[in-house]
Amino acid sequence: MPEQPPPPPTGPPPGRPGPQRPPGSGWEPAYATATPRSGSHPLKWPALVGSALVLVISLVVSGVMWTRDEGEPVAGPTGSPTATPTTATSSAAPTPTTPPPSTSSPAVPASSKPTRLRAKEFAGNWRYAGRRAHYLGATNHSSCSSVETGSLFTDNGCRYTVEWRYSARDGAIATTFYMLVFDKEKHAARFTNGRKDISQYDIEVDRSRHASAGQFAWKPVDNVLLLAVSTSPSVGSGDLEDFNQDLIGDRTLDLLLRRHPVKP
Repeated sequence: MPEQPPPPPTGPPPGRPGPQRPPGSGWEPAYATATPRSGSHPLKWPALVGSALVLVISLVVSGVMWTRDEGEPVAGPTGSPTATPTTATSSAAPTPTTPPPSTSSPAVPASSKPTRLRAKEFAGNWRYAGRRAHYLGATNHSSCSSVETGSLFTDNGCRYTVEWRYSARDGAIATTFYMLVFDKEKHAARFTNGRKDISQYDIEVDRSRHASAGQFAWKPVDNVLLLAVSTSPSVGSGDLEDFNQDLIGDRTLDLLLRRHPVKP
């Protein structure tokens, strides 16, 4: 088999330097290496160290620029007119202080303290739904015995009574209105219609004013029993009954709107 000629040399001719690789894209070396003199060998570590420093600095610069692009806060000079001031806040929550327990009973609001019922609260002429009654006077009774013929009210817890006197229709109607105050609401409620009846013989009235026939009505409101007696020589029983019911209904509203509960 004939001998094959040797392959041509692949490297550069002896004595001629080879081609240099171009630098990487976007990164220029910071230091240039001097051409070594003939017979000397260049020190490669300064160039390597310089290249490493250049690489680190470039990474730091790129990182700062990337941080700015991402919108993260970047330290800058103070006093810039566009800087937004920030307010320092503490993440520690304040420790609530618990007041020592009180050994005294809680105070009752002034508006809820019971007060004694007095005649002056409803003194004056009465007007309601077209009806009118002339005020003649009132009396504060220290007990209930003065308005009962026996002991019906006292035996059921009545403590005291307030009395108002009226005349209506130019004196044709004589009316006496009572508020009997009981020690407890349930005792006044005994006189609800159908449970414990009241007859005219249980009520002590001024016979000089109530000599004629008439009507009377009653209604418990909380611990107060409202009682109206109306007589007339000329007005019919139906009108007298309506008169009593209107008077009781109006005074019921007055009691419910009263600022203080009635004190027994």
